Amino acid sequence: MSPRQLTREDEGIADRVCRVENLTKAWEGYKNISQVVGPSSMLVTDGPRWQKLRKLFNPAFSPSRLELFIPVVVEETLKFVKVLDEAAYRESVIPVSEPLVVQSAAGELR
Repeated sequence: MSPRQLTREDEGIADRVCRVENLTKAWEGYKNISQVVGPSSMLVTDGPRWQKLRKLFNPAFSPSRLELFIPVVVEETLKFVKVLDEAAYRESVIPVSEPLVVQSAAGELR
């Protein structure tokens, strides 16, 4: 049995459904974060302001640039796994708010 498909002859409808630009941010979820990142952050803006900021940031997130971070991510992940393994061996719980988790996210584990 093949998957169900819905086809529509009106290209305008298909175009609107497939375009990501027509989606807006769920502002309820962004109210608190804007207090941390500021009201002009790319995380909480949209429209032309967001597009301008996105164009500035895009080069930093190119695949070739991101590949440079793989060794660091692997190294920090292995450190974090080691700490978690040790905690599991001791049968202890590490809350997400624990400084260890924050240090790991910031790349500060030794």
